[in-house]
Parts: sequence; structure tokens; C-alpha cells
Amino acid sequence: MFHRQGQHLGDPLQRPGALLDRGRPGLRDVRLVLGSGGVLRHGGGDTVLQAVLADVGGGWAPPERARALVDQQYIVAAAGLLAADHPDVATRLLGNSIR
Repeated sequence: MFHRQGQHLGDPLQRPGALLDRGRPGLRDVRLVLGSGGVLRHGGGDTVLQAVLADVGGGWAPPERARALVDQQYIVAAAGLLAADHPDVATRLLGNSIR
């Protein structure tokens, strides 16, 4: 089961087309890949994330139409800390920073 900010998103094994031949759930439906950290921010993060999106090693189906963004302001960690007690603030913070 996948969770996002406490919301149950459903069992990926029950979605059509979610399984690969090996029986593993795929990542085809992922819409956003957000990288965070100094290596990505200062070391060609866009190139690194594009390589991750194209990697089929390990048998996982990569996302088909995901946007790749780098957390340039290190805002994801702050939003994560706020999310438990102030989910609306965390959501607004991310909405204003991640575009």
C-alpha cells in the first residue's frame, strides 16, 4: 500500500497495468520525481534525475511521463517536519515552492 501524507492511495497491485512480468509493481503512473539534497542541487541534479527515470535495472518499470524537479530550496525536509502537526501549512509551503 502506498501512503502520501496519511492518505491511502490504494493497492498498486490492484491497478490495471501496474505489474511487470516479474510480478513487481511498476512506477509507470508516477507523475513527479522530486530530488533533494546537496549532490542534486550542486552536481547536475537534472541530469541525475533523468538518468534515474530511464533506469530499468532491477526490473522496475520507470515512470512514463514524470516531471523531474530538484528541491533547490531544501523545502521538502521542512514540509515533512510540519506535515504531522500542520498539514495545511506543509501543503501550502510545497505548493508555493515546487513548480
